[in-house]
Amino acid sequence: MNQLRQLMIEELQRRNFAATTIRTYLHGVAHFSRHFRRSPDQLGPEEIRKYQAMLLTKLKYSPRNLAARVAALLLHSRVEAQLEHR
Repeated sequence: MNQLRQLMIEELQRRNFAATTIRTYLHGVAHFSRHFRRSPDQLGPEEIRKYQAMLLTKLKYSPRNLAARVAALLLHSRVEAQLEHR
């Protein structure tokens, strides 16, 4: 398990997220990464916007499911920024 993923898991646990929510967040970041065929640490706000649009239009995500995916990506970005400042 890479360091960024481990830090994200620790942050989710620190926030007392349920195990199912942790899996959902990790799955969301993995799906985002596979969609662009790049590591999530190489993707930024523009890709998040494109991904969000694709989830709404192509995959017909509900607003609730979309919010969970975007929250996962935003948390991932925050954890990545923390890692860079270490």
